[in-house]
Amino acid sequence: QTCALPIFEIISYRNLAPAVRPELNRPGFAHVCFGVENVKEAYDAVMAAGGSPQGEIIQKTTPAGGMATAVYVRDPEGNIIELSDKH
Repeated sequence: QTCALPIFEIISYRNLAPAVRPELNRPGFAHVCFGVENVKEAYDAVMAAGGSPQGEIIQKTTPAGGMATAVYVRDPEGNIIELSDKH
């Protein structure tokens, strides 16, 4: 049995239609989560690329008793991205 890997496309358009700013509590697409090795380094990279903070870096206990680090950010277009070291 073969398992297909997910594909993530990033598309840029010359003429953009007006859009509603994404929010976490709005129906439809809310955010995408990327598993990263170092949340702080990934956060800094998003900020350097023109992103903006959406929350603070947090650490919490997982159901298995480990620790997880995560943060929400916005990319330069306002999309919400979660960065997490437990993926």
